[in-house]
Amino acid sequence: MTLFSGGSRSPAADAKVLGVDLPLMEADRPFVVIPENWDAVRLLVAVSGQWRRNVWTGAPLGLDYAACEAAARGMEMEWPENFERLRIMEAVILAERAKK
Repeated sequence: MTLFSGGSRSPAADAKVLGVDLPLMEADRPFVVIPENWDAVRLLVAVSGQWRRNVWTGAPLGLDYAACEAAARGMEMEWPENFERLRIMEAVILAERAKK
């Protein structure tokens, strides 16, 4: 399964799109998604192209929440609950990217 759009087939390639380096040992290893988080993960995949970026550096600043809400509603997902989970994943992605 491709985590982020871009045509890749591995988590390492998907993470590279976001500028996140994964340790080689963990990059292509399957991972478990807790069932109550599955919709939020699906939403993150759906909105992977909706990052607001720094105009000078191109670095991701955060997700476009209006686009995320529209995607969630289009996917018939509960927005407030999935928004909170989406923001947690967004924060982790941004924190990992900031370590570079």
